[in-house]
Amino acid sequence: LTLFLLDSLRPIEHRNVYDAKQIRILILPTKIDAEKKRVPQYEELFHETYDDDDENDNDDSQSDNDEDDDNISMRIESSEAREKRLKRHWLKRRDKALANYYKYRQHSYSSALIMFELAYLLSKDTNEQLWYAIIGVTEQLLHGRIDRDYSPKSCSSTQSSTEFCAQFER
Repeated sequence: LTLFLLDSLRPIEHRNVYDAKQIRILILPTKIDAEKKRVPQYEELFHETYDDDDENDNDDSQSDNDEDDDNISMRIESSEAREKRLKRHWLKRRDKALANYYKYRQHSYSSALIMFELAYLLSKDTNEQLWYAIIGVTEQLLHGRIDRDYSPKSCSSTQSSTEFCAQFER
């Protein structure tokens, strides 16, 4: 199952960005580089060892000597303490990276407008889709999700969309 994600809300959910097998994110070609720069690196968010909640504690060594047992248990405790400290440090860095990523919430271009662009590029555009694009941009304007200075021209690359954008100019 492959899901195609098209959303004007930014930032994009970080788990969706790194799930390329099942989730495809639709973004304007002119905005791909900017969106990639915003997302934290994979290594900052995911770690094989620390993402697993199951910690396997296997103690296969047995000794008859109590001193050897004490030394081994002290080494195990110190390595466990070190691992816990490293995990806490990594989790702290990950939380900071995620907090910085999700700090500012904003809206990008209307999803309806992007779909109209796509339909136009595939020569499948209709007046109904144009109407949906107009409604999508108007909804964003009315609810304050984009500025009045918003120019759909900045996301338009087609003649049909340019005609659409002309409706917003005064």
